[in-house]
Amino acid sequence: SKATVSVLYWRMRAVSRQVRRASWVTPLSGNEMHCLEMKGLTGDSLAFGNSVRSLGVARSLISFLSTGAGGKNTQITNLIQDGRTKAYEKMMAEAIDQGNDGVVGITSDIGPLGGLIEFVSYGSGVQKISTEPVDTDTDKIFSTTCTGEQYYCLTEAGFSPKTVVFGNEAYSAGLKGVFLHSLRTAIFSGEVKAFSDIFNKARKNALMRLKEDAFKNGCNFVSGVRMQAVRLPFIQEVTFYGTACVHPSLPMPSSPEQVFTSALAEEELWSLVSAGRRPVAALTGCSVYNMGIGRSVTGGLQQLRGGEASRYSDLTQKARQAVMKQLKDQADRVNADEVVSVRIEVEEIRPGMVEFFAYGTAVRHDSKLQIATKTLPPQVCR
Repeated sequence: SKATVSVLYWRMRAVSRQVRRASWVTPLSGNEMHCLEMKGLTGDSLAFGNSVRSLGVARSLISFLSTGAGGKNTQITNLIQDGRTKAYEKMMAEAIDQGNDGVVGITSDIGPLGGLIEFVSYGSGVQKISTEPVDTDTDKIFSTTCTGEQYYCLTEAGFSPKTVVFGNEAYSAGLKGVFLHSLRTAIFSGEVKAFSDIFNKARKNALMRLKEDAFKNGCNFVSGVRMQAVRLPFIQEVTFYGTACVHPSLPMPSSPEQVFTSALAEEELWSLVSAGRRPVAALTGCSVYNMGIGRSVTGGLQQLRGGEASRYSDLTQKARQAVMKQLKDQADRVNADEVVSVRIEVEEIRPGMVEFFAYGTAVRHDSKLQIATKTLPPQVCR
């Protein structure tokens, strides 16, 4: 029977694990292993996958034409999506070959490699301490971006991690648009609306793709959402990834828009749930501001005199106010009570032009979600 086959499968895996336990290497720390063992898991070998990609001559030409016309750059979007997916699939295949029941602490990286692009995914394989069969398909193992400590917090808050999900988007204002706005920004100061729109639209669409991936996998929540940005000439590419989960007290979505997301670390998520709140949506806001020749000259004179450069202070203050307003407007649209763990990052795109990027998590007061224990072990609170 199917049940007998399942029992035999898990017992055979248990025997094979005991044979392999003599030699294995893991990036898990002692604290992580302790937290995982409290959840019935033990560490195993590192799982790794990569994919080296080239855009190719034909696709490079199409990408250039797409960039010139402006709008979504499908070639770059698909290249990065395919590369990340392939690297992730190779990592999971290696984990299955190792007899793992899951992979924790997954990291997804992208970098140049001799004119090509390499995508890398790696994480720590884990195995169930129990040899009893579980109610799941034998070829299905879970994956998460959580560290061992974060996995403990996530599950203690009632969430069941299923799989790592991704969403990305590449977008361009077009060569003509960039050229015209470059002339304008060389003279005038203030927000560069075209660039702000490029970055905001790319991030909005990438977050939606992340939700679509979670919805496809039958999940109602994505935890620990992270963002990686790649700037190519005239193009902004962003990727979001996190852990798709299921929580029995949250409604199952009927569309991707109804998937809840959180940019909180899982330790913060546990604390939030214990305080009677729950995440609703990960929020992002971006404004690109330019100094302009006039402000640059005046600001330069102020620098020579010493003291506060008031013109720069005024400009950066306006930029921060703009991104905070974006977060508040988004929170109002999802009927949130608060936006927590807000962070603002500042990066100079080019001399005199600065991007202000803000992110946080919209939350609601909700006592339906309950934590399993009232305190966390000291290994988590390091």
